[in-house]
Amino acid sequence: MNTPLIKLKDLAKKYRQNGNSTNVFTKVNLEIAKGEFILLLGPSGSGKTTFLNLLAGMDFADSGQVIVDHKDLQQLKPGELTAYKRDYTGYIYQFHNLLPTLTALENIELAAEIKYRCLCKKRAWELLHKINLQHKAHMFPGQLSGGQQQRIAIARGLIKDPALLLGDEPTGNLDRQAADRIMSLFHELNRENGITTVIATNDEHYNHLAPRVLRIENGIISTVQ
Repeated sequence: MNTPLIKLKDLAKKYRQNGNSTNVFTKVNLEIAKGEFILLLGPSGSGKTTFLNLLAGMDFADSGQVIVDHKDLQQLKPGELTAYKRDYTGYIYQFHNLLPTLTALENIELAAEIKYRCLCKKRAWELLHKINLQHKAHMFPGQLSGGQQQRIAIARGLIKDPALLLGDEPTGNLDRQAADRIMSLFHELNRENGITTVIATNDEHYNHLAPRVLRIENGIISTVQ
């Protein structure tokens, strides 16, 4: 394995509701190398989203450490954590969350404006060409198919040039053809740009794309391949 980008050390996490607690993770130890492409399998409710949120700095463990690029996320100051989420990670959701009043191009540009305080129009056009949607640049999300909207969401995540790309069931609401196109795009981006990529899914159809497949079950993360 190459140099670890991510280290999980004795990670433990519980959900608490109505006085009851449920273990999500128990003493997880895991390393993810820089530039790896990983599929994270598991049924609904197994903790896939929680795992991604921990890596993204949007949730915190009850004990243990989440170390990304030598930074212990739980020890970051609020400003440092904000910068990490804004600058370091790209997060692709199952429901693409595009702003309906902005065009495809404007949705992509907005993410760059938040990070760089500029519209980065040239970079946005480059990404539209990359995802083969340059002809849809001035259309609104409601005029695009689900698969096209998801590709715009990926471009929106990529315009920040993230070191870590996280996908939470990004093909879960797409038909097989559109889903295949999205997963192939993730794989291509990882191969070409070396972006460390973790995609959560419950669809084992895509195992062949990933050199490493992990499964979450009963609070344990194990290697499938």
